[in-house]
Amino acid sequence: MKTRRYVFLVSGGGGNLRVLAQLLALGLLEGELVGVLADRACPALSWAQQKGIFAQQISYRQSQAEDLRWHLAQLQADLIITNIHKIIDAQTLAQFAQAHWVNLHYSLLPAFAGLIGLAPLKAAKKQNLPFFGASAHLVEAQVDAGPILAQGIFATDWEKKSEKAHIEQTFRAGALALWAALAQLEGQNLMEAAEDVYWENGQSIRLHPAPKIPEQLRQEAFWQSI
Repeated sequence: MKTRRYVFLVSGGGGNLRVLAQLLALGLLEGELVGVLADRACPALSWAQQKGIFAQQISYRQSQAEDLRWHLAQLQADLIITNIHKIIDAQTLAQFAQAHWVNLHYSLLPAFAGLIGLAPLKAAKKQNLPFFGASAHLVEAQVDAGPILAQGIFATDWEKKSEKAHIEQTFRAGALALWAALAQLEGQNLMEAAEDVYWENGQSIRLHPAPKIPEQLRQEAFWQSI
């Protein structure tokens, strides 16, 4: 099987970028992280540079996508993760249609489609929703409308749990959903039933579909190292 060449598009802290690097290092995904492209100076870019991963700040707007396209072609990307705070233009998606484009969205899509970052979590709190989570989906020209590959879900508790706890749980739901989506695209066997993941701090995520979850991801130390 061809080694998958991952390119990560990013705008912020790079938590999911570091999770991907760990999953590859643990052998939970096959492939190589060949490039990190950021549309601004950010901690994710600095982290990649420190790790010796090709990392480049690019200029990107939908009307000026040449820089992004050039780098994707040079990196020979065949799986592109779009954790960038920009909507990718239809022409770029079409030009690299041979690649899988995967986006991680912090909501249980189709709820709160189009909102960026943690804005869906704030909207869910405003509506007092009993459940929240994250969705990993294929990217299409219509924003947040591509086929959903995996979702992580958890019960909210707006009165008893802090905002920080909800953000942390959202991050873990997203990281697990992204892993499940990438494993699915890789052709790994997935379990038929949803899988519950529990941690020592009382947090839990229900993931579907789910690969076989190793002990490392059930340990608090893994997440504290990210």
